[in-house]
Amino acid sequence: MHFTVAIPTYNRADFLKINIENILKQIRQTKSNGELLIVDDGSTDQTQLVLENYHLDNKDIFRYIISPINQGIAKTRNILVKQSQGKYIIFIDSDVFPIDNLIQNHLDVLKENIICQGNLLLTYDIKNLNKKFNPLTDYSRAYFDTANVSISRSKIIEAGYFDEKFSKYGWEDLELGMRLKKMGLKLIRKKNIYAYHYQPKINLNSLQDYLDKEESRALGAIYFYQKHHLLAVKLMAQLTIFHYLLDVLLNLFFGFEKEKFKIYLENLEKKNYNKFVPIFRMYMSHYYIKKLKLLVTRN
Repeated sequence: MHFTVAIPTYNRADFLKINIENILKQIRQTKSNGELLIVDDGSTDQTQLVLENYHLDNKDIFRYIISPINQGIAKTRNILVKQSQGKYIIFIDSDVFPIDNLIQNHLDVLKENIICQGNLLLTYDIKNLNKKFNPLTDYSRAYFDTANVSISRSKIIEAGYFDEKFSKYGWEDLELGMRLKKMGLKLIRKKNIYAYHYQPKINLNSLQDYLDKEESRALGAIYFYQKHHLLAVKLMAQLTIFHYLLDVLLNLFFGFEKEKFKIYLENLEKKNYNKFVPIFRMYMSHYYIKKLKLLVTRN
C-alpha cells in the first residue's frame, strides 16, 4: 500500500463525521492505493459509534482501533505508525479539516527522505471554512507538526518512534522532529498543502482546564530540553532570558497575579471578545513561564 492517512482522536465524535467523509472522498480520488486509519484513545462520547457506521460502507479503505483506556497522544501515534500499512504516513489531527486535494498534494511531493510539512489556518467556525491562506500569518515554521504532515513510515521507525514519556499535552511531535532532522531528512513546505485547525471559543468557565494544559506543556518542555540541549529547543520552549524578561514586563503592565486582573478579564470577555482573546493568551503564556521557572529551580 502506498499511503496511510493516520488520525488519533479523543472525544471528538462530531468533528470526525466531517473529517471522515472528506478524507475518504479524497483517498478514492487519488492516483495511489491508500487507507484511512483512526485510533480512538479511550473516548467516552459517541466516537466508537461514528467509526463503526463509516466502516460499514468503507471497509476497503478504512480501519479503526479502539483503545479501552486513555493512553496519551504519543502512545496513540505510535499505535498508528505500527498498524499503518502504507509506505508513507500522512498525519492529520481530528480537529483539523483538510482542504480539497490535500492528500494528493502531499503525495505529489513525498519521497523517501522527505518531510512534507503542511500549514494550518486557525478557525473558530467549522461551518464556514472559507479563510484564504496568508503566507505571512499562516505559514508553519514547525519541522514536524503532526496536525498536518507526511513522511515515510520507515523513517519514524528508524528514529525510534514518538517518545511515550510525553504522556500529556504537547511536544512529542516536535521532539521526534529533532531526531528526524539529525537523520538528515529534507523538509518541504508547500502553500497549497493547508488545512483548517478548529479552535473552540475561549471560555473562562474552563479556566482551570487551560491552566492545567499550560502546566502539562511546561513539564513537557523541560523534558524536551533535557533530551536536546539546543538553542532551537530553548527558543521553542521559551526557556530564555528574553522570554523571562518579556514576561516580567507584561506582568508589570497587566498585573496577572492580582485579583483585579481576573475581574478585568471577566468583564472583557463579556464586552469585547476580540480584545479579550490576545490578553487571555498573554495570561496563559505568563502562567506557562511561571511553571517553567518553578520546574527549572527544582531541576
